[in-house]
Amino acid sequence: MGLIEPTRLEAGVIKYELLQNQSQPTDFTFVQEWEGAAALDTHLASVRLQVPIAKLEGLIAAPPDVRRYSILAAIPTIQGVES
Repeated sequence: MGLIEPTRLEAGVIKYELLQNQSQPTDFTFVQEWEGAAALDTHLASVRLQVPIAKLEGLIAAPPDVRRYSILAAIPTIQGVES
């Protein structure tokens, strides 16, 4: 959990959330939104991320599954209220 708050302060991050599957409590997903591919690439290559990932080796069932998506449609936000 110590990874989340510092990452939210990184340059280029728009959204960074950790979700837990309600029916499989050992299944976690990070949902992230970045200003662009360069900001995400910088995050993925950072020591702050690589050190914890290395510690997971042997503890997780599969390596992290990183997928990149493009937003096709979004719900507009009301000023001061997040969706």
